[in-house]
Amino acid sequence: MIDGNVMPANLKAIGKDEQWLRARLNKLHYNTIENLLLVTVDSNEQLAVFIKEKRDGNNVLE
Repeated sequence: MIDGNVMPANLKAIGKDEQWLRARLNKLHYNTIENLLLVTVDSNEQLAVFIKEKRDGNNVLE
């Protein structure tokens, strides 16, 4: 996932789908994916989640 957008081809490459990703994120209490900057999955299926930061009321990337 990059900038709140699921990357279906990347999930397919590791044998997963968006439903799997959303379920994993929900278990970690990330219910709104639009607030996520980057989510990666390692070889042990552990997620690394990076949240969009706000500075001066704007997203860091804006």
